[in-house]
Amino acid sequence: MKLVQMIEKISVEFDDDCMRAMCETDSGCVPKGCSRDIYGRLGCGYFRLNIYQYKQCYQPGRLDDQDEDEAWIACSEDYQCSQQCLRVCIFIEPGFIETNQTDLQ
Repeated sequence: MKLVQMIEKISVEFDDDCMRAMCETDSGCVPKGCSRDIYGRLGCGYFRLNIYQYKQCYQPGRLDDQDEDEAWIACSEDYQCSQQCLRVCIFIEPGFIETNQTDLQ
């Protein structure tokens, strides 16, 4: 079952409850905006993706001539790109979710 949430004329389809919960917890599922976590790392977009996570997931969506910071922000504000990045981080880093949940407390 796919869940759909409408926010400011932006439709996000959730393939699973885990991504939906992470999105809602991290940003309220709003693509714009950035905030710092308890460690001072700047995270942006749907999942408050930070530059280190973006580098770790092999910079999806980055164009050859695109600045790294520009590509990171663009990916963080694109639900599919940021979700793809998080899935890579979760796959390659055991304990990724538990580590990042402590940032929310």
